[in-house]
Amino acid sequence: MSKRKESTVKVGQVYTSWYCGDFIVTHYNGYRDVGIKFLDTGYECTTRGDCVVDGRVKDVLAKSVYGVGFVGIGPHKPTLKGVKNPAYTYWHAMMTRCYGISLSNYDDCSVDTKWHNFQNFADWYETYTFKKDGFQLDKDLKIKGNRVYSEDACSFVPRAINALFSVKPTQTDTGTHFRKDCGKYTAQINFQGEFIFLGYHETCEQAVLAYKTGKSLIANKLANEYKHEIDPDVYKSLSNWFSV
Repeated sequence: MSKRKESTVKVGQVYTSWYCGDFIVTHYNGYRDVGIKFLDTGYECTTRGDCVVDGRVKDVLAKSVYGVGFVGIGPHKPTLKGVKNPAYTYWHAMMTRCYGISLSNYDDCSVDTKWHNFQNFADWYETYTFKKDGFQLDKDLKIKGNRVYSEDACSFVPRAINALFSVKPTQTDTGTHFRKDCGKYTAQINFQGEFIFLGYHETCEQAVLAYKTGKSLIANKLANEYKHEIDPDVYKSLSNWFSV
C-alpha cells in the first residue's frame, strides 16, 4: 500500500464497504493491523489498510443471502482452499429454494431462524452421520408434510428416495386422473423418470388407494435397499409411509 493511502486511514473515520455498508476504524497499528467495526451489525475484525481504503471488507453478520442468511462468526468458510465448501453449497441452495428463485412448490417453505446463520447449519452438516456424495437435503421425510428446514426435520437421502416424493407445482400427491373417454379413474406413479400404471378404477377413492399402496411398496423397497445408509427415522417413515 502506498504511503499516501496509508496516511488516510485514521481511527474514528467511517468508510463504505463494497457490499456490507459503512464501517468505522477502531484502531490502527500499521498496514496489516487495522481494526474496524461495521455500523449496522456491530461486527468487528482486523484487516489491512488498503482493504479499508478500497472498501474490500466483509461483514459476516450482514444478511447478504436474500436478505435473510449470513455467514456468521465461526470456523466454517464458504470456500476451502479455493473450492466451494459442500456445506455452504447445500446451505445456499436451501436458502435459494425458500427465499430466492420463485418456485411455487416452495412458496410456503422457510428455514429455521437458527439456520439463517451458516455456522449453525455447517455444525449440523459436519456432525450428521448419514450423508454421502450425491445425497440430497430433504425436509419432509422424517416429518411428513413439514415445510420448515430445521435440524430436527432435515436429513440427507439418495436421489431415488427424494425423487419418489417430489411433487411438481401443478400436481397433488394423489397420482390419480379421471378419464372422460372411459368414465374411470386411473392411478400411476412417476418413479425414476418412468410412469408405473396402476390400472383403471370405478371411483376416485379406489384409485387413490391403489396409488398409495403402490407408492408404499416402492418406498418400503427403497427403505430396505438403503437401510444402512439413511437415518433410522427416515427408514421408519418410509416403511410406514401410508400406514396412517
